[in-house]
Amino acid sequence: MKHPASLYTILVAWQAGEFGYREALTLSNIDTLDELYDAAHLSGVPIRTKLLPDEEVMARRVGALLRAQSSAAA
Repeated sequence: MKHPASLYTILVAWQAGEFGYREALTLSNIDTLDELYDAAHLSGVPIRTKLLPDEEVMARRVGALLRAQSSAAA
């Protein structure tokens, strides 16, 4: 998806996993992730509650790093 026609289209594509939040922020000219979620809510775009596969991988990596950091500090 190169150039969505509207904010609604951008938000739908973002929630469908066609691109990440950073690209959605850029395409929509929205400044923060909170504002992006607010825009989706106000536009009636359903917010997905399950992580996409690549998001799950990243969450596991970050979790492992945080646990290692916490263990090292203890």
